[in-house]
Amino acid sequence: MEDQSNKRMKINEHAKDAPSDNSRNDASVPENGAPGVKKVYPRKVSSMFASNRAIHQLTENIVRNSEQTKEAHSNTDTNTANSSSHEVTPARKDSDDELQITSSNVTNPMTDWAHARFMCGKFPHKADPLKYCPNCFCKPCDIPASECKNWSVHCHAEDTPKNSQQKETTEDDDDDVIHIDSDSPSERSQDDYDQEILDDYEMMHRYDHHFDQGDKDQIGNKNRRDCRITEVLAHNLKQLSNLSIAKHSTASRSGNGMNVQKMEGDIPQLNLHNAFFVEGVKIGWPYPAIMPPQRQMAIHLIKAFKNRRHVVIESPTGTGKSAAILCSALAWQRYDKKTNEFGETTKIIYCSRTHSQVGQMVQSLKKTPYRPQMAILGSRDRLCIHKDLRPRNNVHQGNGQFDNRRNTSRNNRNLNQQCQIRVGNTEGFRKYAHKSLNMVYDDDTPPTAHPGDETTNGQQQNEGGDEDNTQNEEGTSTRMNNSKTKMCPHYRQLTSMNLAEKVHATMVPDNKRVNCCSVGGDKTKLGAHDIEDLVQFGMQPNIKRGVALYREPNAASFGLKLKQPGHKSTLFVHDVTPESAADKEGTIKADDALVTMNKLNIAGGYELKDISNRIRQSQDPLVLDVYRGDSSEDIDIDEYASEAACPYYLSRALAKNAELVFCPYNYILDPNIREAMDIDINNSIIVLDEAHNVEDTLRSEGSGQYGLIEILEMNAFLSNWAAKWEPSTERFDPTREQDMEKKAPEVAHEILVFLDKIIDEMHLIRENFENDRGKKGVTAVTAEYEKFNCSDDKEFEVQYFGPTGSGDGKKPIGCEGFFSNLDIDKNEIDRVRSKMTDFYEHMSSKRGGADETSQKRNITMDRLNHLVMTLCAAFDLSEHYYISNAISANGNLDYATGGGNLNARFKRKPKPNPQNPSTTLTDPRPRTRICMHPSCNKSSKGTITHDLYCNGETPRWECHLIINLLTPAVLMAPLLQHCRSIVLASGSLAPIPSLCSELHLLPPAQSTNKEGNSSKPIPQDDKKDEKVSGPLSSTSGRLQVTPKPLEANHVVTLQKQLLALSIGHFPDGSTLSATYSNYSKPGFYDKLGSAISTLIESIPKGGVLVFFPSFTFLRKCVSTWQNSSTWNRLVQSKGEVVVEPSSSQAEFEEARDTFNGTIERTGKCILLAVFRGKMSEGVSFNDDYARGVICVGLPYPSSFDRAISAKKDYNNEQRRYRKKDLLSGGEWYSQQAYRAIAQAIGRCIRHAGDYGTIILLDNRHCDDGHSYNQQGICRAHMNLPKWMRTSVRTLRKDHRQIGRKDLLGGWRNLRNEMNHFFHGAAIHSASVLQKQKEDFERKKQANTSNPNEMQFDHKNGSWSSSQMSQPRV
Repeated sequence: MEDQSNKRMKINEHAKDAPSDNSRNDASVPENGAPGVKKVYPRKVSSMFASNRAIHQLTENIVRNSEQTKEAHSNTDTNTANSSSHEVTPARKDSDDELQITSSNVTNPMTDWAHARFMCGKFPHKADPLKYCPNCFCKPCDIPASECKNWSVHCHAEDTPKNSQQKETTEDDDDDVIHIDSDSPSERSQDDYDQEILDDYEMMHRYDHHFDQGDKDQIGNKNRRDCRITEVLAHNLKQLSNLSIAKHSTASRSGNGMNVQKMEGDIPQLNLHNAFFVEGVKIGWPYPAIMPPQRQMAIHLIKAFKNRRHVVIESPTGTGKSAAILCSALAWQRYDKKTNEFGETTKIIYCSRTHSQVGQMVQSLKKTPYRPQMAILGSRDRLCIHKDLRPRNNVHQGNGQFDNRRNTSRNNRNLNQQCQIRVGNTEGFRKYAHKSLNMVYDDDTPPTAHPGDETTNGQQQNEGGDEDNTQNEEGTSTRMNNSKTKMCPHYRQLTSMNLAEKVHATMVPDNKRVNCCSVGGDKTKLGAHDIEDLVQFGMQPNIKRGVALYREPNAASFGLKLKQPGHKSTLFVHDVTPESAADKEGTIKADDALVTMNKLNIAGGYELKDISNRIRQSQDPLVLDVYRGDSSEDIDIDEYASEAACPYYLSRALAKNAELVFCPYNYILDPNIREAMDIDINNSIIVLDEAHNVEDTLRSEGSGQYGLIEILEMNAFLSNWAAKWEPSTERFDPTREQDMEKKAPEVAHEILVFLDKIIDEMHLIRENFENDRGKKGVTAVTAEYEKFNCSDDKEFEVQYFGPTGSGDGKKPIGCEGFFSNLDIDKNEIDRVRSKMTDFYEHMSSKRGGADETSQKRNITMDRLNHLVMTLCAAFDLSEHYYISNAISANGNLDYATGGGNLNARFKRKPKPNPQNPSTTLTDPRPRTRICMHPSCNKSSKGTITHDLYCNGETPRWECHLIINLLTPAVLMAPLLQHCRSIVLASGSLAPIPSLCSELHLLPPAQSTNKEGNSSKPIPQDDKKDEKVSGPLSSTSGRLQVTPKPLEANHVVTLQKQLLALSIGHFPDGSTLSATYSNYSKPGFYDKLGSAISTLIESIPKGGVLVFFPSFTFLRKCVSTWQNSSTWNRLVQSKGEVVVEPSSSQAEFEEARDTFNGTIERTGKCILLAVFRGKMSEGVSFNDDYARGVICVGLPYPSSFDRAISAKKDYNNEQRRYRKKDLLSGGEWYSQQAYRAIAQAIGRCIRHAGDYGTIILLDNRHCDDGHSYNQQGICRAHMNLPKWMRTSVRTLRKDHRQIGRKDLLGGWRNLRNEMNHFFHGAAIHSASVLQKQKEDFERKKQANTSNPNEMQFDHKNGSWSSSQMSQPRV
């Protein structure tokens, strides 16, 4: 132990009073010592365990005790000082935990070891960054940085003393599974822990160039107390990541580390196909076989990534699309890091439509052998853990779940607002506390409780304050310590370095654990986490959840030795056997408390022998939850820890340096969200899964709707700023904040004048409507309301500027008429855009307010910026937009038509116009302000008022301004320009040429024929189309065309596993056509219900999904069937009927869980859902969950919707004058229906061993026996997914054959056909699954390949082997 202590003592400390030329001492002391005066520094070793903050504290202690050490230096014997061994002074008797450290004050005693240039005393370093790199080490290299080709290697050169040895292992017994010990202390001594701390400290100084130097209170160029809490968190995580990199670099060079970041993955046990190569990239694969679609996808992806191309992949659901994309992308990421010049990592951003689909992608990642540094982004309503903002479910106490029944859209908006208020107040409190002389605030130990953290009953939300308003210390102190000033304790905890260490240890893969010899499986996390993991970690950072232990082959022990202090008390880990499963996994440490074992709560109440036996009998993996904290008494895994931290901001911090980021794709497609989340897309790979929704999402994000009352709120906001205008002759510089503050009224006035034109026009439109002037007036609308019982939110269009379908005879026309009508020209647009940019940036810098008024002001500012920028974009690209004005009832139609009142129950309340300036008790009359600006005063002689309509009145009708983007290419352009590659993947993208043209992926000259196939070879990428307008022309031409976009086939044997039918007649022989004209026919719904009941009764097993064109149609069917025998037939056939709700996410999840639970209990159920609804996308109904899918009708969008009709006209105009490869309006309209059908169809066949029937219930799906293409596919089936076009059979009324693939015998023969199919399909599918299982086990046992069998040369990017050559694809 004395030698070990001496080893710990040999560490030099950096003193702040060192000479300026050599401000740092060496990181270690040489073996043989060096002449000089010894310094003796006392310190407390255990105090360093909490966080890296102790390192800085240690340095301060050195300086603080410098005077005390002078006496010791003077009394030191000279011979002793020059001897080869350093002396360790005994610790003070009053503290056994104190050590005396001896070090040398020689400038550079380490000349025989590698060290940084600025620390060198023998070879002085000239601070010339152009000639020498300051981070280069002196010993290995003396070459200028500009000429050095190996800097990335030698910049981490090792300076560990040559005589250092690894820690000796004293444990000889590795055979015991569990060590039963109730009272003996841990075999791991405090010295071992102290050594780890000293190693970390030594490593920090060994790699000083990785870490910020200077004052510990500085973060970059800012003082720590001036940084936001999230900036402190990001800084702490970066420090820990750099330390981890430094440790790994040392281990790798010394031969003790493993080759991490292997191209084929991190967990060999999950890599079941070790010879999967594509163009030099070795892809780790979690399955014994590679299906043809997956191999095709890998080829397309690797080629696209290498060549910086965008790629389109259409592959049916169940073909392993997610696994192929993840494995290929992650393998190429590591290949690129090994071969690129700078060793940089290309970030991968994997996007899907919804949070639930994103969660499924994380589960797919866990099945692969890859464990990259990842992050998952989600909304506040998914990640918030504040008890007041998102209460946990009181119905199921103790399950840690949250009450989603309150998560309506309105509550979500309130949650976001309340969160921002609390975050602002918390930031303000922290800044105040740092500046206050009456408080001591430490970022590493922030308060765990403070007044205002929780809301008490009956307490109302009080206004917060400006977080920067700390001038009045007494008033601020009162407000900040007031319980009515709401704060968030979980956000406050994010500054703690202790928390950052736990985050880094849990969410970031450790290079020591993730290596080629890791033992693991699909439950091995190693940093992989989903939203639920984030939420659980936020609640209890001290609990390590889901630690999965996998044993080596033939190993009987997991390597855990347990102890139990008392009878049936909490069990603790006594020790971890070296080289065991627990030791290699690396998470569990001695003295950790066991909380759960294989989902069994064992935190007290169990005897040690019982748990020991359970662990011995456990199969791989053994999954544990362990607690590591100050106190393990009364552990409650569902209760909040005192240091509970906000998962929402944790996820955003983790995404900064993540290699793989999961998120919903509106986070990427919406530029406003992308900017707010601070997501960098430059040179990244973006995967857009479920990409059939991308077009609609982009068009929606580029559009906007603004009510007149909302625009008047903007008007009032600008008027208040413009009223501050004063004459000035100073020169204006918008880059200077003080200048912008002075000129803000001038800028606001110019935007206000622009906005006045729109307000006046909208007010005139409303007056004309109310006076029955124009094409539609209040009388006609009232009559329509009474006749059709319209909903309160129905809008009646009164003005339209947009495409007409034929243009003006020479070019397309869009919304340019709107601007000419208001006399707005390009000069005004450019001027307003520039002013709006300056004004918005200025106002964004003043977002300190956290009260509700400030939040409302911020929302108004955001909406104003969105309105102005959308109008500017519409002016620049007018042919790609339409602008219309519509009238709707203010609140409810009863009030609007004069039959209701302001306070009618169960009705939407009307909104009043804003009141500006506000009235007072002494002067309640509405007042207006005369504009004194010269531009208004001179032209009108002082009579112009900008807030004339801000009068506080409550109008009966409201006018809306609708700006609609008609092409997704406008917002897709920046993504195509800045990203390295974009992957568009889905099961329903056809026709692909039309998709590529809509998104502007195709080179300009590419065109298509009537069937949507390419009719010309694609020319070179550098050719431009002069006809393409605006910025779109600069982004085309990067689509990968060799190989051409992929349309993959299915992996199932369609003849044996799929029965696809089209039925065009009712059982009584009448035509079955679910069109709008037939909805009102007598008996239509009854006959449809009878047909669906007969079909469901003929499906012998499993669940059945029935999809309808719309919620209106679905509700009508349900109401009709419940009043007839149809509903009883449905219930008798499958036991229960679940109807998809059209409202909140919580109700959707409840319906989904009800359906799944019924299937699990009874094996059968019926789900009535809607095309394009949540049930039709992203929900996996595999095996018995969906043995049948019935599609009723064709789900065409409403032709009465202006957005739909304008899009049809737009496509016709563009096809005529601009882009020949676009579908016509009618073809695009039809495509929308078939894409929705393809998504619903994909719910059925989910994997290679699945089977089921798909029934298309409409005569428009039936083969007429006449129209066929060259492949023999009838016209009715040409728009179906490629993989099933040839498999659809048409049910005939009798035994007469008409088409090429008919099912004869009519409805009478249907039940026999179903029974015959399901009997054979079940046998065939069972054989497929059995073969897969056998192949899996065989491959798993035979997977004993040597990782050194093939070597990868990172310089030339090739593989070499003495035994085999590289397989090629």
